[in-house]
Amino acid sequence: MMSRVVSALAGLGLAISVTAGAQAQGIRLDRPVIGQPTQGGSPTGGGATSGLVTGITPEQGLRLLQQGGLQKGELVTIDGGGKAFRGELAGFKVVGLFVGCQGSNCSSIAFYAFFQASDSVDGNFLNAFNRDSRFSRVFLDKEGSLVLSMDMHMGGGVSPAFITQTGALFGASLKYLSEFRPS
Repeated sequence: MMSRVVSALAGLGLAISVTAGAQAQGIRLDRPVIGQPTQGGSPTGGGATSGLVTGITPEQGLRLLQQGGLQKGELVTIDGGGKAFRGELAGFKVVGLFVGCQGSNCSSIAFYAFFQASDSVDGNFLNAFNRDSRFSRVFLDKEGSLVLSMDMHMGGGVSPAFITQTGALFGASLKYLSEFRPS
């Protein structure tokens, strides 16, 4: 475990060095603005040759997430006119917010599931889960509910299959949380 941490920190140091060197030479490392056409593509797709998308409509997102196992999925309008979905993954109720929207083109999805926290859910439980899980995180919200969350961002372009798989991954994270016992 310690060697993985050291390797990760060394990799981070290398990334910072590369970034600083590129900036000193005037090389741009940034990506196209979300929702702006990429080379040979449109705002919602990376073009016929790449098949990548940098944004989706909520309707497209719902269909892709249903392919990843979202059951009883429906779109809802939230305060301020934003779009969200609700449904079930792995037998658990979930909600998701479409974020970073320019018009109906959204560049991120934030997944959430809320649970009644038992007395055994304390800082040690939260820290152990967050340490041992890779893509999702848990926390207690202001009302004391246990929240599992995961973000998915499409910056630079992702395949539609990635969106579907991310929904399935959140379902797997829900199952993992339901069985999690800190060691």
